Amino acid sequence: MKTNFLKQIQTPYVDSQTLLTLFHDYQKPREKILRLVKNQELIRLKNGFYLITEKIEKNGSSIKLITK
Repeated sequence: MKTNFLKQIQTPYVDSQTLLTLFHDYQKPREKILRLVKNQELIRLKNGFYLITEKIEKNGSSIKLITK
């Protein structure tokens, strides 16, 4: 059963250190983060910050507006 670790995060944004801690059981946690970005589950911002796509869409916020 696939667990969605991103649901554990309360805010619509997260930093890379939190993600690395969350994925500490993975052999290559950085590759897991890159896969989430590639699958558009995370949107990469500057300086190690990410938006969680699912939480942004639930709030009705425009992803294009936020990322600009």
